[in-house]
Amino acid sequence: MFDQIAAFGRKLSHIDDGATSLREFVCAHQEALFNAASLLAGRRGGRLVIDIADELARNNPISTRCRRRMHDLLDILALENVHEPDRDESGFFAQLDPASPIVEELCLLTDQYREAIQQADTDQPPASRSRAAA
Repeated sequence: MFDQIAAFGRKLSHIDDGATSLREFVCAHQEALFNAASLLAGRRGGRLVIDIADELARNNPISTRCRRRMHDLLDILALENVHEPDRDESGFFAQLDPASPIVEELCLLTDQYREAIQQADTDQPPASRSRAAA
């Protein structure tokens, strides 16, 4: 399910802002991220992936809003809120079979996405700071 990786026809022009690997990761894994987020958070999760991919494809400095969305997606993928019964994620998580091979794929995708975000956070200052320095 998640090993079918395809970019949705987007091409990234090269910009050296420290987040190139994140942009490339999201572009290359957009379908897998969409499927995983939809599985774990429903329509809200899928919409989050679309919004993130759209903003990253613009090749502007990554905005604070986009960073917040990226971390929200990471929380969904990392199952951070499944223990809270008032969150949609808890219901979607309850439907997963822990023995399913999908779980291992979700973990791998989550780890790779986390690494891409951490690299971008290290390499690129938030957009508000980079604009102030200019």
